[in-house]
Parts: sequence; structure tokens; C-alpha cells
Amino acid sequence: MCGATKCRVAQDEPGCDLTPSELDGLTRLTVLVANTELARAPRSLLLRFLLYTKCDVDKALHRLKEVLEKRMALGIGKTFEDDSDDVDAFLTGRSVAAPCGYWNFAGRDVTGRQIVWLRQKVATVAPSQEIAVTGVRAAHRFFYAATAELDTMRRGITLVLDMTDVGVSQLLAACGGGQRKIMTAVGDVYTHVMPVRPQAIIVVGCSAQLRPVFWLSARAVLPSKLKSRVTFMRDHQELATLLPRSSWPAALLPEGKASAPPFEQTDKHARARIVAFEEACSSIPAMTTSDAVSEDPNKRPIGVG
Repeated sequence: MCGATKCRVAQDEPGCDLTPSELDGLTRLTVLVANTELARAPRSLLLRFLLYTKCDVDKALHRLKEVLEKRMALGIGKTFEDDSDDVDAFLTGRSVAAPCGYWNFAGRDVTGRQIVWLRQKVATVAPSQEIAVTGVRAAHRFFYAATAELDTMRRGITLVLDMTDVGVSQLLAACGGGQRKIMTAVGDVYTHVMPVRPQAIIVVGCSAQLRPVFWLSARAVLPSKLKSRVTFMRDHQELATLLPRSSWPAALLPEGKASAPPFEQTDKHARARIVAFEEACSSIPAMTTSDAVSEDPNKRPIGVG
């Protein structure tokens, strides 16, 4: 078997090794998708799902098929690439449907996990299915960038949802009627099958009065197993007792003291992270199919003699 492979994904991130079992799993998964619709999927995506499922090759394949089917149902199944002008506009706040706040990834929590920050100054209402789908593509790209580092894929993320300025009526409008159907349809694509593993979810500024409505909306997009990982924080001052300010994004700190660029630069930041990770994945040496099969006959890939 090949030895561990060094995979440095960005200059400001620590290098990580692919273990022999991870390299073996990646080879097996590549063999399994070779003659399917997933054959065009980038190698970096295969690795994401492999690590997301803790090297369970069959489960990774199942999840990959799921995400392809759900993207096809939304009309975006022909490509795994979400780099487009409308997605750029969504990620930088230039789109009318973009979050009235910010999306960013910055810093580490006390355990060393990557922190992902989402702030909604008002509850976002998607005026149409098309715009909601653009939001899904933007979310895919954003979360792929936020987790474009092997240690994060293995350990998961800490998600901060800042709802400081969201009111009850706004949140009800965002999860009621037809809007709820849109949320359920598109939310399912990136919370149930995306290779993202929130290990902790911190909700800031969600008052006791607002929490029942929050849970109403969360049912549309939040898997049941994640609900036990939700912690509520009264405000940013209380949040500082849990996450050091040195890990906060630019939107919450004076210029020059934040660990990530402003929301307006999220798209540029995301693109750089994704490109670096894809380049790192392209440098990972592949085992041959015969190597993968000969090591353990009981793990022989489907379709290999």
C-alpha cells in the first residue's frame, strides 16, 4: 500500500496526511463511480464524501448518488461546478436575494475546529424557486470552501448562526406557506446530503419568544440528529465567553483585527480555498485498481473481477 500522502491545501492552513486507509478508500470509490453519472465528479468531491462518511466507501457512494439526484431534481444536476455570476452575486451581497448580513468562515474554536459564521439581519425570503436554487448553489460553494481542508473534513465544523436582528414576524414569513415548501426542497439538498458535519451549532440573539418559531423553520432544513447540538447565546457578549474574539470575522470586529475578510470578499476567499484544495487533491497519487483489490479480496469493488 502507498504510504501517507502530504496534502497541503493552503499556505495559512496546516498540512494534513491522507492515511493509507483513506487513500485506499479514495481509490475504491474512484473505481465504483468510473462507469456511472458520477464519473465526471472531481476527485476532490469524492474525497469530501469519503471523509464525511469516515471512509465508508459504500455509504459515500450512496450519498454521492443522493446529492446528484437532488441536484437533478432542482435542474442543476448536469454540473458539479457552482462558480457562476449569480452565485458570485449571492455570496458577495450584490444579489437582492442575498443574506442581509454575511456568510463567512473564520477562526477556530477552543477544540481547534473551523468556525463557520452565518448572520441574517432579517429573515431571508426566497421570492421564487429559481432564486432559492441559486441560494443552494451558493451554499454548496460556500460550505465547500469553508471545509476545504482535510482536518476540517475529518473533525467537522462549529456553526454560528447570528439572528440578532431577526424578529418573530420576519421569521414566520420566511417559513410559512409556499415559502416553507421552497425551504424544505432546497434545504434538504445541502443539510441532509452535503458533506458537512456540524459538531456544534451556536444560535446567537434568538430570544425565548423567537425560539419556537426558530424550531419551526429548523425542521425544514435541520436533520433531527443535529438538534441536540444546538446551543443558544443571548448576545455577542455572551458568545465571547465561548468563542474568543480573535476567531471572529470582519463583520463583528474592527478592520485589521478579524480572522477573515469582509462579506464582500467572501466569493474571492471561497474561490481561493476551493482551487487550493482541488490542486492538492490532484497531487495525491492514486493506487492502481489491482493494488486496491489485491489488498483485501473481501473489499473487492463492484464490477472488478
